[in-house]
Amino acid sequence: SEAGDYTYAGYIKYRTPDGENIGTKPFEFNFKVARPAVTIAATRMNVLYRSLLNPVSISVPGVPSDNLEAYCTNGKMYKQGDQWVIEPNELDNLGEKTKVIVTANFNGEKRQMGEMAYRVMRVPEPKATLAGMNTGKITRELLRVQQGIFARLEDFYFDLRFEVTSFDMTVPA
Repeated sequence: SEAGDYTYAGYIKYRTPDGENIGTKPFEFNFKVARPAVTIAATRMNVLYRSLLNPVSISVPGVPSDNLEAYCTNGKMYKQGDQWVIEPNELDNLGEKTKVIVTANFNGEKRQMGEMAYRVMRVPEPKATLAGMNTGKITRELLRVQQGIFARLEDFYFDLRFEVTSFDMTVPA
Protein backbone atom coordinates (compact mmCIF):
# COMPACT_ATOMS: atom_id res chain seq x y z
CA SER A 1 0.00 0.00 0.00
CA GLU A 2 3.07 2.28 0.18
CA ALA A 3 5.80 3.04 -2.33
CA GLY A 4 9.29 1.92 -1.35
CA ASP A 5 11.75 -0.98 -1.14
CA TYR A 6 10.48 -4.22 0.39
CA THR A 7 11.82 -7.68 1.19
CA TYR A 8 9.91 -10.92 1.07
CA ALA A 9 11.68 -13.75 2.94
CA GLY A 10 10.98 -17.17 4.35
CA TYR A 11 11.96 -20.82 4.43
CA ILE A 12 11.06 -23.61 2.10
CA LYS A 13 10.55 -26.93 3.81
CA TYR A 14 11.08 -30.06 1.79
CA ARG A 15 11.47 -33.76 2.30
CA THR A 16 15.03 -34.96 1.83
CA PRO A 17 15.81 -37.63 -0.80
CA ASP A 18 15.78 -40.33 1.86
CA GLY A 19 12.08 -39.51 2.38
CA GLU A 20 12.36 -39.47 6.17
CA ASN A 21 13.88 -36.11 7.09
CA ILE A 22 12.76 -32.56 6.47
CA GLY A 23 15.18 -30.00 5.09
CA THR A 24 14.84 -26.22 5.00
CA LYS A 25 16.18 -23.68 2.56
CA PRO A 26 15.99 -19.92 3.28
CA PHE A 27 15.05 -17.50 0.53
CA GLU A 28 14.87 -13.74 0.24
CA PHE A 29 13.42 -11.57 -2.51
CA ASN A 30 13.82 -7.78 -2.78
CA PHE A 31 11.31 -5.71 -4.74
CA LYS A 32 10.18 -2.13 -5.23
CA VAL A 33 6.68 -0.70 -5.17
CA ALA A 34 6.32 2.41 -7.31
CA ARG A 35 3.68 5.10 -7.18
CA PRO A 36 1.11 4.94 -10.00
CA ALA A 37 2.50 6.59 -13.10
CA VAL A 38 0.78 8.37 -15.94
CA THR A 39 2.06 10.14 -19.02
CA ILE A 40 -0.01 13.05 -20.29
CA ALA A 41 1.40 15.10 -23.13
CA ALA A 42 0.02 17.66 -25.53
CA THR A 43 1.27 16.23 -28.78
CA ARG A 44 1.83 19.54 -30.51
CA MET A 45 2.70 22.05 -27.79
CA ASN A 46 3.06 22.43 -24.04
CA VAL A 47 -0.02 24.67 -24.03
CA LEU A 48 -3.61 24.27 -25.19
CA TYR A 49 -5.34 26.75 -27.47
CA ARG A 50 -8.88 27.98 -27.09
CA SER A 51 -11.09 27.39 -30.15
CA LEU A 52 -8.87 24.57 -31.43
CA LEU A 53 -8.93 20.79 -31.20
CA ASN A 54 -5.83 20.09 -29.08
CA PRO A 55 -4.56 16.49 -29.43
CA VAL A 56 -3.21 14.92 -26.23
CA SER A 57 -1.55 11.54 -25.69
CA ILE A 58 -2.28 9.65 -22.48
CA SER A 59 -0.75 6.37 -21.33
CA VAL A 60 -0.30 4.51 -18.09
CA PRO A 61 2.40 1.82 -18.03
CA GLY A 62 0.82 -1.62 -17.72
CA VAL A 63 -2.75 -0.40 -18.26
CA PRO A 64 -4.54 -0.92 -21.60
CA SER A 65 -5.81 2.33 -23.12
CA ASP A 66 -9.37 0.95 -23.05
CA ASN A 67 -9.18 0.98 -19.23
CA LEU A 68 -8.30 4.69 -19.05
CA GLU A 69 -10.65 7.60 -18.55
CA ALA A 70 -9.70 11.27 -18.67
CA TYR A 71 -11.38 14.60 -18.23
CA CYS A 72 -10.43 18.25 -18.38
CA THR A 73 -11.51 20.85 -15.83
CA ASN A 74 -11.81 23.57 -18.52
CA GLY A 75 -13.79 22.47 -21.57
CA LYS A 76 -14.56 19.21 -23.30
CA MET A 77 -12.27 16.19 -23.56
CA TYR A 78 -13.00 13.11 -25.62
CA LYS A 79 -11.30 10.25 -27.40
CA GLN A 80 -10.86 10.43 -31.16
CA GLY A 81 -9.41 7.14 -32.42
CA ASP A 82 -6.32 6.36 -30.33
CA GLN A 83 -5.81 9.97 -29.27
CA TRP A 84 -7.53 12.31 -26.84
CA VAL A 85 -8.73 15.76 -27.87
CA ILE A 86 -9.31 18.78 -25.62
CA GLU A 87 -11.45 21.79 -26.53
CA PRO A 88 -10.84 24.39 -23.78
CA ASN A 89 -13.60 26.91 -23.00
CA GLU A 90 -11.72 29.68 -21.21
CA LEU A 91 -8.31 31.30 -21.41
CA ASP A 92 -5.99 30.26 -18.59
CA ASN A 93 -2.60 31.97 -19.09
CA LEU A 94 -1.23 30.73 -15.76
CA GLY A 95 -2.55 27.17 -15.94
CA GLU A 96 -4.45 27.47 -12.67
CA LYS A 97 -7.85 26.10 -13.70
CA THR A 98 -7.09 23.73 -16.57
CA LYS A 99 -6.14 20.23 -15.48
CA VAL A 100 -6.25 16.89 -17.23
CA ILE A 101 -7.07 14.15 -14.75
CA VAL A 102 -6.61 10.47 -15.63
CA THR A 103 -8.17 7.46 -13.91
CA ALA A 104 -7.66 3.76 -14.61
CA ASN A 105 -10.12 0.94 -14.16
CA PHE A 106 -8.67 -2.01 -12.22
CA ASN A 107 -11.27 -4.81 -12.13
CA GLY A 108 -14.14 -2.37 -11.64
CA GLU A 109 -12.27 -0.11 -9.22
CA LYS A 110 -11.37 3.35 -10.53
CA ARG A 111 -8.06 4.76 -9.36
CA GLN A 112 -6.71 8.23 -10.08
CA MET A 113 -3.37 7.85 -11.85
CA GLY A 114 -2.32 11.47 -12.13
CA GLU A 115 -3.06 14.94 -13.38
CA MET A 116 -1.34 17.69 -15.32
CA ALA A 117 -2.03 21.42 -15.49
CA TYR A 118 -2.00 23.29 -18.80
CA ARG A 119 -2.09 26.91 -19.84
CA VAL A 120 -4.80 27.86 -22.33
CA MET A 121 -3.75 30.53 -24.77
CA ARG A 122 -5.44 32.50 -27.51
CA VAL A 123 -4.53 31.82 -31.13
CA PRO A 124 -2.54 34.89 -32.26
CA GLU A 125 -3.93 37.16 -34.95
CA PRO A 126 -2.54 36.20 -38.35
CA LYS A 127 -0.44 38.78 -40.17
CA ALA A 128 -0.52 39.14 -43.93
CA THR A 129 2.94 38.68 -45.40
CA LEU A 130 4.37 39.21 -48.85
CA ALA A 131 7.91 38.02 -49.51
CA GLY A 132 8.12 37.17 -45.79
CA MET A 133 7.40 40.79 -44.78
CA ASN A 134 4.29 42.36 -43.28
CA THR A 135 5.38 45.98 -43.57
CA GLY A 136 7.93 48.04 -45.45
CA LYS A 137 8.96 48.62 -49.03
CA ILE A 138 9.30 45.93 -51.67
CA THR A 139 10.94 46.22 -55.07
CA ARG A 140 8.94 45.69 -58.24
CA GLU A 141 11.19 42.77 -59.20
CA LEU A 142 10.65 40.98 -55.88
CA LEU A 143 6.90 41.65 -56.06
CA ARG A 144 6.64 40.07 -59.52
CA VAL A 145 8.09 36.72 -58.37
CA GLN A 146 5.79 36.30 -55.36
CA GLN A 147 3.19 33.54 -55.43
CA GLY A 148 0.72 35.45 -53.29
CA ILE A 149 -0.02 36.97 -49.93
CA PHE A 150 0.06 34.56 -47.01
CA ALA A 151 -1.26 34.72 -43.46
CA ARG A 152 1.48 33.97 -40.94
CA LEU A 153 1.09 33.29 -37.24
CA GLU A 154 4.17 34.61 -35.46
CA ASP A 155 5.60 32.49 -32.62
CA PHE A 156 2.88 29.88 -33.16
CA TYR A 157 3.92 26.32 -33.90
CA PHE A 158 0.57 24.57 -34.03
CA ASP A 159 -0.34 23.28 -37.49
CA LEU A 160 -2.98 25.87 -38.34
CA ARG A 161 -3.37 27.71 -41.62
CA PHE A 162 -5.39 30.78 -42.55
CA GLU A 163 -6.41 31.67 -46.07
CA VAL A 164 -6.14 35.30 -47.19
CA THR A 165 -9.49 36.24 -48.74
CA SER A 166 -8.90 39.98 -49.24
CA PHE A 167 -6.29 42.66 -48.57
CA ASP A 168 -5.53 46.36 -49.04
CA MET A 169 -2.32 47.55 -50.64
CA THR A 170 -0.95 51.06 -51.01
CA VAL A 171 1.19 51.92 -54.04
CA PRO A 172 2.90 55.31 -53.98
CA ALA A 173 2.25 57.43 -57.07
